[in-house]
Amino acid sequence: MPQTEWRLKGDWIKNCNCAFGCPCDFNARPTNGNCKGLVGMRITNGHFGDVQLDGLN
Repeated sequence: MPQTEWRLKGDWIKNCNCAFGCPCDFNARPTNGNCKGLVGMRITNGHFGDVQLDGLN
């Protein structure tokens, strides 16, 4: 199956209920037994295949 070419450039932020420096980012167990979080990104430049994603939030 062919893969779609993609690229994203921008700023992102994430937060979760784990201790600072979320252990999940390092393939370790979550601090509180589970990790519930949110990630947001402002795309300054990007595409997915032929679809331009510039300026999306």
